[in-house]
Amino acid sequence: MPAELGLGCWSFGGKGPQAPDDQNSSRLMEQALKAGVTHFDTAQDYGQGHSETVVGQFAATSSAKPFLATKTATCEPSEVLQRVRESLSRLKLSTIDLFYIHWPKTGKDPAHMVEALENCRSRGLIKAIGVSNFSVPQMEAAAKGGRIDYHQMGYNLAWRFPEEEVLPFCREYQIQVVAYSPMAQGLLTNRGSDPDRWAPGDPRRATVFYQPEVWPRVKTFLGSLGAVAAGAGLTLEELALRWVLTRPGVRVAVAGASSSQQLQALVEFSRRATQPTPGLDQLEEYSLALKHDLPAVGNMFLHYP
Repeated sequence: MPAELGLGCWSFGGKGPQAPDDQNSSRLMEQALKAGVTHFDTAQDYGQGHSETVVGQFAATSSAKPFLATKTATCEPSEVLQRVRESLSRLKLSTIDLFYIHWPKTGKDPAHMVEALENCRSRGLIKAIGVSNFSVPQMEAAAKGGRIDYHQMGYNLAWRFPEEEVLPFCREYQIQVVAYSPMAQGLLTNRGSDPDRWAPGDPRRATVFYQPEVWPRVKTFLGSLGAVAAGAGLTLEELALRWVLTRPGVRVAVAGASSSQQLQALVEFSRRATQPTPGLDQLEEYSLALKHDLPAVGNMFLHYP
């Protein structure tokens, strides 16, 4: 069975200086539900709470209820209950399906925050507890405070480091895996990923793939990947998403869409995920070769809060 396709709601908070388009966001959520996509992923810091608000307004009036996952940044245990209540208010819920600690924070023991989340669970405010972007030692530390049900991680053909420790750990302890950024923020698409064409300040420049010493190797990899996709009669997007959806241990693959056409394509890709893919051996060869050439920097975004 392939993984479930989930809808990433980061863009619903607005993109940089671009104001959010709430009507378009609602249309996309309605389209997703009609297509059978029920896992919606948001966070408190997506548009400073605006993504949660628009998701909550939609879910409150929808006859079909999505599975709602949200996140908060690492905080003091005494702040956790208030953070959960803030999300409950914006999402217009009495219980949140899944509540993540968004990023680990250096010098903070996550066990105390998980313990506070367990208290929220016992009160019926959340159903499941997750962590996002945690290493194995950080998950082990977090688990001292309670049960970790989900782990969300960046995982795609260009970033395979989770296979070394994180995915095996999640399998061993029956932690559900949610993979985000299956197209590596647009890197693995046919729409082009040349940083010379981006606007100043584009956040993608900060990722590991566009570091000066890394980018030439990544360009070569993209060319090889494009050849495999063409040989298989697929777009690069479909090849990348199909790969994540069929990886062992992945429960949900979260992808974002800003238009009806993009969302429809994602849905169609997911429905074809189990069809044979010519060139899989080459795909693995190119992908693992890139992994060998990338620096083991912890996460693809070089983000260490």
